[in-house]
Amino acid sequence: TTFVSATNTGITLDGTAVKVAAGTPAGSYELVYKICEKINPANCDEAKVTVTVTKPAIEAIDDAGTTVNGFTGGTA
Repeated sequence: TTFVSATNTGITLDGTAVKVAAGTPAGSYELVYKICEKINPANCDEAKVTVTVTKPAIEAIDDAGTTVNGFTGGTA
């Protein structure tokens, strides 16, 4: 497999693994890659996949070391 393009520069391909760079905004992106036969490397095709990046959950901890869900019940 070979990386062809993506709709965000933070989305790449490493072998067959899709890599998402830290700091890539949440959203849906397209990644295009090319795959070729080993026996006949001139026989290739392109494929497109949708990569969905979600924003990480945030866990707040107050000064006393208590987890504060949704910033309620403590000072966060």
